[in-house]
Amino acid sequence: MNPASAPPTREWWTPALVLVLFLMLGFVGILNHELWRDEAEIWIIARDSPTLSELLVNMGTEGHPALWYFLNFLLTRATTDPLAMQLLNLALGAGAALLFFLYSPFTTAQRLLFCFGYYLLYEFTVISRSYALALLLSFAFCTLFVRRRRLDLAAASILFLLANTTLYGTIVAAQVVILVLLEAIRGVGLRKWLRDRRAILGVAIVLLGVALGFGHTWMQARAIGPAHAGAHDPQWDLTWLADSLATVWYGAVPLPDPTVFHSWNSNLLDAVPAPWGAIAGGLLGVASLVFAVRGLRSRPAMAVVFALGAATMLSITFFVWYGSVRHHGQVFLWFLVCLWLWRGPREATFGAGSAIRGHLRPLLTTLLAAQALAGAYAYAMDLAHPFSNAKAAGTHLRRPEFAGAPLVGSIDYAVLPIAAFVEREFFYPESGSFGTFLDWGPSRRLVPLAVVLDDAVELLRAEGRDVVLVLSYQPAALEPGSVRSLGEGARLRCFARFSGALVADENYYMCQVFAVDGSEARGDVDSPSSRNDN
Repeated sequence: MNPASAPPTREWWTPALVLVLFLMLGFVGILNHELWRDEAEIWIIARDSPTLSELLVNMGTEGHPALWYFLNFLLTRATTDPLAMQLLNLALGAGAALLFFLYSPFTTAQRLLFCFGYYLLYEFTVISRSYALALLLSFAFCTLFVRRRRLDLAAASILFLLANTTLYGTIVAAQVVILVLLEAIRGVGLRKWLRDRRAILGVAIVLLGVALGFGHTWMQARAIGPAHAGAHDPQWDLTWLADSLATVWYGAVPLPDPTVFHSWNSNLLDAVPAPWGAIAGGLLGVASLVFAVRGLRSRPAMAVVFALGAATMLSITFFVWYGSVRHHGQVFLWFLVCLWLWRGPREATFGAGSAIRGHLRPLLTTLLAAQALAGAYAYAMDLAHPFSNAKAAGTHLRRPEFAGAPLVGSIDYAVLPIAAFVEREFFYPESGSFGTFLDWGPSRRLVPLAVVLDDAVELLRAEGRDVVLVLSYQPAALEPGSVRSLGEGARLRCFARFSGALVADENYYMCQVFAVDGSEARGDVDSPSSRNDN
């Protein structure tokens, strides 16, 4: 870093205060945030993989690049407590916040709103996924690139890592290569640029990272079976078009629907009667894209790479995976990166103003304020309510009376996070096997409650011990304390219920499947169903 571009020593306390406040809020947030399945599965795969080669095999149907899994693998060599993953993610988020506050070309208000807004503080830091790592690497690249204006070894190495964080990070790294090539053609000329060995080496490093990130993700995606919950099915109609385009607006303005309890991943437009909410969102999404491209038009190469990157990200939404707010926000975050690269470093003196001027400034401030409001709401809801009941259920199952009991869990993806806390295998009826993490391959299928109960009874007879059944939906009309017959020689007794979680299908019913004397009276179990939409 050029010392001349560093913030004045007399104002060191400003970024220090931001960093301390971010760490305090993040620490309180993670201590009150219960891991849900997307966080827990990565930790479980890392924990239960003895070697790096087995880690790659075990994440073979995950559909993600490997860097975040590798980091968690290293952590699990030292501890089995998933809090370690949360603390690492907090450190990564804090690093991203510090870089953004120190070196991005935005106003002080805009930098504060983003640092303490929905994405950086809540969705990417309190919730532990690979997105904080991706933001940290993106901001580190921006910090280097805007000062040197070339893709040197350090910047290329950062992009290599970024390409292996998320598929969106892969897209960003690829777009930067296009930007470098476009600017080389416009500046020194492509022929002269091709004689610069360092420039060629930098591009080669980034392209290698892109190939690894995309190739690994593509191989995993091909291995995912058709029963993967939530798989996207393009409809090729107006609703599909409007819903997909609306995600640009949902990501830019992630204000949740306050009329519903399970508001995480919702949007305020969800409260508008169909189909008008989606149509309004689609129109706003198109307007957002047009406005963003127009805002960058004074630097054509940047406008082109933003449009290409946004189109690539939207192609995932349209045809592969509709996603949630964390995916929808990637277009907006890519726009921030483009603004940073477009305008370069901000003035050396804090409070001297911003390089982002004109019509962009009030609009960007408004969007960031809406995101800060959304983040405050999500953060407060997470403090007031359990995000998931997996930790509570896992703590309950660690009681001595359940130490030797075989565990059956359904629906597998909703029960999975409990395994992060009990450190024991479940029998998952959806795959017909014992495990902790899931294999999302073609052997997995959704099953009705009748099959789950049959599997539990079969396990009871094979093991000769009472079986603990954990369901992510209520078994028929049973309440805790209820006892029902499961047929010849077996009964089902529900003994615990965990409710009130923000993730709707990570509330749990615990039951005991036990053997009874054949002379005892039997009742009938209500007709089972495959309820999996809780």
